[in-house]
Amino acid sequence: MNDVLSFQCLLRQGGSCIVTWIERRGAREHARVELEGEPGLWEVVAVYEPPRTATWLMDNARRVHKGLRSFR
Repeated sequence: MNDVLSFQCLLRQGGSCIVTWIERRGAREHARVELEGEPGLWEVVAVYEPPRTATWLMDNARRVHKGLRSFR
């Protein structure tokens, strides 16, 4: 698996904000990034540490889903 580092970032587009994980190459304050399934460009407002690998993100999502009643 390609373990590209990703950072959790606060993004803004107009009056909307979203927190999501984006790859290191776009994780710079004031950068503009595209998000899959979202129209237009989003501005990176903040970048949070520590970065995580794709493997870590997928494993963490599995752990979280196991604990949610709706996924059982």
